[in-house]
Amino acid sequence: MKDKNAFNVIISEQLKHCKDVLYKKNSEYGQDTDLLHNFNVCAKIKNTTPEDALAGMMAKHTVSIYDMCCDNKEYPLDVWDEKITDHMVYLALLKVIIVDKYKDCRPVMANNECFEVDKKITEKELKIIKDYMKMV
Repeated sequence: MKDKNAFNVIISEQLKHCKDVLYKKNSEYGQDTDLLHNFNVCAKIKNTTPEDALAGMMAKHTVSIYDMCCDNKEYPLDVWDEKITDHMVYLALLKVIIVDKYKDCRPVMANNECFEVDKKITEKELKIIKDYMKMV
């Protein structure tokens, strides 16, 4: 693609569609007291973490997209749209789970390992995270 305007429109529309789907699905699956209810309950059932529970749920979408990319078949645009959107929504939810996990501490990377630091996230850092999540 060489048309920058078309590129920007596609990206903007996709992000808006993801946001709409995320809000709709959250009203179906989330609860007022726990917006990540399904992932947290699944994690308890499987004796694992919410991010692992999400990864398991997202895996079928990943495999489906991979199959569509590699099987040399033509698929209607609405099928691609659904698969891509669902995957992006899962990734946005993963971001929420990770940010929630570290809300009371700041992760520090050293030698590709994450260590928690006792210092809480500042209000400024929290605002940056919240502003970022509004864009997703």
